[in-house]
Amino acid sequence: MNRIYLLIIIVFTCCMPLGCGSPKALQPETSTCVQGQAIIAVFDGLLQNLCGCQETPGTYGTLDTPLTCTVSAGSRVAFFYSNTQLIHQLIPAENSTFVASPVSDPNGVLKVPAHEMIFDTQGIYRFRDAFNTGIRGQIIVQ
Repeated sequence: MNRIYLLIIIVFTCCMPLGCGSPKALQPETSTCVQGQAIIAVFDGLLQNLCGCQETPGTYGTLDTPLTCTVSAGSRVAFFYSNTQLIHQLIPAENSTFVASPVSDPNGVLKVPAHEMIFDTQGIYRFRDAFNTGIRGQIIVQ
């Protein structure tokens, strides 16, 4: 029961600032982040910085170019799975201390539409998708 309660809290904390249910919610020009928050959209095959990173909003991470999101220590980074048809799980890459995300299975019983992490310690947190090697990125905490 505690896991379900935690998941509900995560969904509300991640999705409410995104404007869930709004067709414009996943557009950088209409996404809004509060101070100390960044939002990254996870699509099948790529990542997109929606807001909150020091890099330009709308920047994509692709197979050739991993996504970089630079934030201040103590920032929250929300990963939002957008219209995905594939299973995703963000996991550490290259001996990183990035904490693995829950598995997001669009066909699963308990869907995980988003998750959030807090980055308190300065450093570089590299990650990749366990099920789609084209999805790679890094969170740089200053």
